[in-house]
Amino acid sequence: MNRKIYISGMNSGQNPASGLGITRCIKRAFPELTVVGVDHWQGSTGLHDAEIDDVLLLPQWAQIDTQAHVDRVRGILDEGHLWISSLDMEVHWLAENLGTHPHLLAPATPALEVTSKPAVRAIEHMDFRVPEWIPADGTDTDLHAFLRHKAWNCWLKSPYHDARRITSWGTFTAARTVMSQNWKTSRLFLQKNVLGHEETIAFAAYQGQLLGAIHMQKRQITPEGKTWAGRVNALEPSMFRQLSEMTRTIGWNGGGELEFVRDPDGQKWIIECNPRFPAWIFGGALGGLNLPAKLVSRVLGLPFLETRNSYPLFTRVVQEIPAKEAVGIPSLPDPSSTVWTADGKKGKSGPSFSSFIPDLESQENAKDRPNEPVPMLMAQDLQQATEIFTDNTPARVHLPSWTRERFESLARRVRKASQAKPRIRIGYSVKTSPTDHHLALARESGFLAECISQMEVHRAIQSG
Repeated sequence: MNRKIYISGMNSGQNPASGLGITRCIKRAFPELTVVGVDHWQGSTGLHDAEIDDVLLLPQWAQIDTQAHVDRVRGILDEGHLWISSLDMEVHWLAENLGTHPHLLAPATPALEVTSKPAVRAIEHMDFRVPEWIPADGTDTDLHAFLRHKAWNCWLKSPYHDARRITSWGTFTAARTVMSQNWKTSRLFLQKNVLGHEETIAFAAYQGQLLGAIHMQKRQITPEGKTWAGRVNALEPSMFRQLSEMTRTIGWNGGGELEFVRDPDGQKWIIECNPRFPAWIFGGALGGLNLPAKLVSRVLGLPFLETRNSYPLFTRVVQEIPAKEAVGIPSLPDPSSTVWTADGKKGKSGPSFSSFIPDLESQENAKDRPNEPVPMLMAQDLQQATEIFTDNTPARVHLPSWTRERFESLARRVRKASQAKPRIRIGYSVKTSPTDHHLALARESGFLAECISQMEVHRAIQSG
């Protein structure tokens, strides 16, 4: 019997599905197997790849006859062929309408429920934490308070995929409207953004047995945050044991991916558990960790031996390939039917934020400035520094008396200005001069620390 592997999700643009990557993994290990590329859109460019042996082009989801499609897929599975989905929505549809089948390589409903965003309950006993989140259908008061508390540094996410960066109340309400319409759901949620390095764990399991796992560190990403280059390694033993226990407990079937962020302190924050192989999965095979091949080998009982690459990094390139006449490529929309938008307009509207900040210079009379001791203190500091300096030039030297007077003068002016206008707090820019001397003066003057990186936050905390 000629076994076929049906693989759905063949779009291969800048934000690709994983269908083409899965195909390349399987063909690398088993070139004799027949791969059928499945998609709901004629414009999915991966359908034209030479390693796709046949194509199954289905109607768009809105036009699918549910029972007819269930019968079609079940018939394929009953004939002994395999079905691997790389579309989140389809995975949920298959679980709901087909349940489990030995040839359906996708997780069932119980596994999907405990790995769904944002809580991801299945990883409770693993070394991950879940970033703070709140349902997006709450009261405006609660949502606004959450965003303010997180300094407007959040993501709006759907329960499937899609995430929009939120930086203001306006961007939140606009994104919520669009995403609610796109996904036909009110189960959107806001989640705190975590600063750190993006990493993922791809894995394959069959009926709960973990077959293999890859740890990938992103090296280059697209503007959408998708992987363009990365480093792959086998998963460390302790994490492999934890992942194995998770897949066994929930009965995971098929491919999966744990996306997480590792913060500067080394803590891992789970972002989501995807119920399918990631789009970069062929990069793992190039590094000697071919998870789709392991999965097919286990299900079909085919012998498989892979070799390890000594240089475990991969990257993507743009490449033109011949298009298949049998698939075709749809034409662009009629230009006369498109709308000329005003997107991309530069500049800001409304009053400048600076108009609400008191002018510190106006709080003191300019005629008082010549009486300040700054010129004399600067001269004294420069003379002392010159007398004791023995290093090579150019070099930086501290002017301690003059610097202290500058901090104290600003602190006096802030106190005076705050008497007549709203209270003012000064944030000392740590990046400007993170020396012990300057940070100590800022602390003594009652200033806050203004930081733009986690390293600067640590430096400020160390300085009290």
